[in-house]
Amino acid sequence: MNPNMARTRSPLSPYRFTPSDLAEVHAFLSGMADQSADFQYLVNIVESIQTDPRGAELGVRTSMHNLVVASMPVKDPPVDVIVVYAPQQHPRQTAGNVMITHASATGREDRIERPFADAVPLFWRFAIEKFGVPSQI
Repeated sequence: MNPNMARTRSPLSPYRFTPSDLAEVHAFLSGMADQSADFQYLVNIVESIQTDPRGAELGVRTSMHNLVVASMPVKDPPVDVIVVYAPQQHPRQTAGNVMITHASATGREDRIERPFADAVPLFWRFAIEKFGVPSQI
């Protein structure tokens, strides 16, 4: 296991995942970023999903202000999800850092925290490692 990742029980995996319209998620998070620049990393991730051909393999929604992503097509619960937490929304998240977790169907959670600037490559690292999204198309 990567020493920068922690494993804990996850409450997210048993719930049904229903993807939202990506343009609506982008508009919502852009509005949040207009109010606080700290939300810009979430907008950057959504924009990378919109423009990357691999984005078609991902379903996206929000949970409050957090970004929740699943591999498409979505299966019946439990479903593996990647959660990109909004600023200071994870209890262990440090100010100025993005917290990304992978909540697996087995109830395990891998978590990693990095500076905001690393959010997009960190998200794609999780998508590649956890969902098998190709590293390059």
